[in-house]
Amino acid sequence: MLMIFDGFLDKNRDTLFDDFKRLLFHSKNPILSSMWPEGEKSITSVTRRPLTAGTIFRNSMISLSTLLSSKQPFYVRCIKPNDEKSSNIFDQTRVVHQIAYLGLLENVRVRRAGFCHRTPYERFVQRYKIIDSVRSKLYPRGAPTKENAAYICRELNLDNDVAYGNTKLFIKQPVSLFQLEKKRTEGLQFIVIILQKYTRSWRQYREFHREISAIKIQRIYRKYRTRSYINKLNELFRNVSNSHDLGKNIKWPAPKPGFIPINNILKKIYQRWRAYKVIQRIPADQRAIFELKLLAADYLQQRSSFHETSIRQEWKGDYLLLPEENPHSLEYRKSISELRGKDNFTHVLFSTLAVKLNTHIKMDERAIILTDKYIYKLDPKKNFHIRKTGIPLDDIIGLSVTSGNEQLIIVHLTSNHDLIFYMHTKNDRVGEFVGHVAKLKRRSSNFTVDVQRYVSAQIDKSKYVINATWGGVDKIEFHKGSNKNISLMLPNSV
Repeated sequence: MLMIFDGFLDKNRDTLFDDFKRLLFHSKNPILSSMWPEGEKSITSVTRRPLTAGTIFRNSMISLSTLLSSKQPFYVRCIKPNDEKSSNIFDQTRVVHQIAYLGLLENVRVRRAGFCHRTPYERFVQRYKIIDSVRSKLYPRGAPTKENAAYICRELNLDNDVAYGNTKLFIKQPVSLFQLEKKRTEGLQFIVIILQKYTRSWRQYREFHREISAIKIQRIYRKYRTRSYINKLNELFRNVSNSHDLGKNIKWPAPKPGFIPINNILKKIYQRWRAYKVIQRIPADQRAIFELKLLAADYLQQRSSFHETSIRQEWKGDYLLLPEENPHSLEYRKSISELRGKDNFTHVLFSTLAVKLNTHIKMDERAIILTDKYIYKLDPKKNFHIRKTGIPLDDIIGLSVTSGNEQLIIVHLTSNHDLIFYMHTKNDRVGEFVGHVAKLKRRSSNFTVDVQRYVSAQIDKSKYVINATWGGVDKIEFHKGSNKNISLMLPNSV
């Protein structure tokens, strides 16, 4: 495009001088005077150049836009008379088609009736059902769309400003439409909150189901891992009951961290099964003695001589019935029969000859008898005559033995006067006595067995410490020392 700029700036200037404007304003002709209001200004007040043509045009457009914004607009529909763009041709068919397409006839009829807005019922209900007063009362959702629209208008007191057509709702005053839009804008905030709530709920629901799914996957995987571990154990311990050691030397596979508690339970089950199998190999008449040895082993773990010799030897219990142990076994049997009739005990569990320490720290030869109800101290020199009444088992609160080879036993009693005796036999019978007493006191929670190098005892309500030494004497002797000490002297031949 070729543009010529000659005289462009001159054309933009206002060539009408202010002197001519003042001259025409002061004319006696009122029409001319009204046409030039700019001439009213005095020659002394006009100092600026007159406005250019561009500035005048811009100010005119701004004034026009402000004027149009203050008015209620009416839209203009342009109808083309023909398609040839000729001013002399009028195509009636074409014009009627455009009028029908734009809905001008219906618009004219509505305008004549005085309605400014029309909308289909379905669109009206869908747009304004979120208004607070309507939403809170829950209009009938299953009702036809026209009845729903009428319900909304009644709730907002618009019955006198609307008309109901067959398919559309007509609103007469713009104020009513503005009221509907304002109420809808206020209701949008609640809808936004509802949408946020459902969105958050959906997100939490999704996260929850993800966690549930993860837990299910973990549970299934743990079951699979447990099943695999159990199958591996089944393969390792297959036919183990036919082996000589019952699978004792089989190395268990390392469990996963989460399977350690169950693995410990399985090991306990296996150990119980293996113990049961081992016990089944023991003859039935020896199982009671085997149980006593196991019970004594639990209490005498710190006594080395028990594990070396005592647990391997044969336990016979009532040794004083044996002639090789007691030449006066007949007198002993008679004395026991008298005691059984007197105190109604059932069995003699353990008996042996011993040296007992009395309250004066003097030694007495006695026969120690353990029954299922009492402990008796019999005098073997007087046909096993009972010196005093038996000690009830309920009075026993514990035992003390040394950690060495000494067969010293202290029976702690509730009377604060303990029973102290030493069994002078070739075989170690401390474990047998402890096993029988522990079995009788199994259900007692305060029963203990103390294994120490130096043992203590209550004698006449005074506490003494007993120290055992070997050599230097020909027979067993107790010597009272200073500071509540008692020395037990043992010959090397014992």
